[in-house]
Amino acid sequence: MGKLTPLIILGATVITAAVVLQRYKKSTPTFTPTPTPTPTIKVAGTPRFIAISGKYAYVLNSGDDTVSVIDITNLKKLPTTINVGKYPQCIAISENNVYVVNSGDDTVSVINKTTNDVTTIQVGTNPTYIAISGNNAYVTNNGDNTVSVINTTTNDVTTIKVGTNPTYIAFFGNNAYVLNSGGNTVSVIDTTDLKKPPTTIKVEFNPKYIAFLEKYAYVTNSILNGKVSVIDTTTNEVLGEPILVGAYPTCIAIYGNYAYVVNSDDGTVSVIDTTTNTVKATIDVGNSPNCIAISEKYAYVANENNTVSVIDISTFT
Repeated sequence: MGKLTPLIILGATVITAAVVLQRYKKSTPTFTPTPTPTPTIKVAGTPRFIAISGKYAYVLNSGDDTVSVIDITNLKKLPTTINVGKYPQCIAISENNVYVVNSGDDTVSVINKTTNDVTTIQVGTNPTYIAISGNNAYVTNNGDNTVSVINTTTNDVTTIKVGTNPTYIAFFGNNAYVLNSGGNTVSVIDTTDLKKPPTTIKVEFNPKYIAFLEKYAYVTNSILNGKVSVIDTTTNEVLGEPILVGAYPTCIAIYGNYAYVVNSDDGTVSVIDTTTNTVKATIDVGNSPNCIAISEKYAYVANENNTVSVIDISTFT
């Protein structure tokens, strides 16, 4: 099937929300809203990650080992700066605390959302990612092939051995799915019994990201001849042959019956019909796309050439 081309929004790293949206349907006219000026907020060195909780945005600054706290109800107010560990990588937020993974000193900084006081927890070697489920925060430690499970009530840590070079973790049902990029596996942790050894699922080379639809998990395998492995989560078995997509797929998002796979090396998005597990369309986007988010009938793709591609996904129903 031929490629489809979405609108590309040009701009710097801050992009105004008011944009021109172009749909694939030829009979649909385009419209041009009046742009609204976007305020720019000065934060600390090299902002890397942002998460929002309530009226505050937490910006992780890997360049100077801080977190900037922005009051989003008063953007003229100067951000509060909080010192954390060395080379912070990722943020996860619970009801009372903000958890910051610091790969430079193998710690997690716990910021109290009320007082901004910081507690430091030691975890495994080279932690890279954190996600929260229930009363536990799960940290992937890329350097020693473990997951540190932090009890968010007591800050006690349980260490679980997983596959080689764990990089990402996501939850489905009572299980945590850990992607191990070095061993080409997925480790499945039973979150109700942390003493139980994880189940290991063999997938294709370099698993990068995972998304779920009903009982199925879709795993991107980031290689030149990109593939998506499909796992039946009831049996933890891989279904059939992998789905062929573009070069070096990274992120994947699922909406309705379609999975949207971002292919970073060839500047495309592969659209998978999950009812048949076949690629229905390939869409050109910007250079080196690395992330995708979906809101109602539009998909937004972040590209490294300082653009966002907007795809009208109402075509795929």
